[in-house]
Amino acid sequence: MERIVRKVIHEWDPYHLLAHGAPEDEWDSEILEIVGRINQVASPTSAAAVISDVFTKAFQPDGFTPQDCGHVGKNLFDALSKK
Repeated sequence: MERIVRKVIHEWDPYHLLAHGAPEDEWDSEILEIVGRINQVASPTSAAAVISDVFTKAFQPDGFTPQDCGHVGKNLFDALSKK
C-alpha cells in the first residue's frame, strides 16, 4: 500500500517540491497518514476526500478541497484497484 500511495503522491507533488529538489521523504508524513486511512478509500471520491483531509490538516484548505484533489483521488483509487 505504502509504495502505491507514495508513487501517486510523488507524481502529484503538490507545490512541486520534489521537482525542485526537495528530499524524497518530503511527503512521508502525509503518505503514511493516507496509508493509515486506506480502508476509507472505496471510490475516487472517497480517495479525494481522504487526500484533501490529510493535506488540509498538514497545510491549508486552499488548493486541497476534495474537488482540488479529485484527479489525484482518481489516480490513487485506480492504482489501488490494480494491485
